[in-house]
Amino acid sequence: KDNILPIDDPIRDENKWSVKMKGTPRQVFARSEELARYRLSIPEVTRIANGLRKKGVNIPKDILYTEELTDILLKIKARGL
Repeated sequence: KDNILPIDDPIRDENKWSVKMKGTPRQVFARSEELARYRLSIPEVTRIANGLRKKGVNIPKDILYTEELTDILLKIKARGL
């Protein structure tokens, strides 16, 4: 599995020290565009999934692990889409 650390503390804006989002890692990283506005990085596999989604591939927003993306892409390929 990719190295995803659990998020116990809310995401905070370093400049204002205010809480910007709360949730599980899956919930937080599903909001990757919002994280980018705070200059926070996302897992590479999430970035790849976002790029595929922007090109029209039907992929969930909350991909965190390479295995998840691989399974989804193999299912899409098997359906011939």
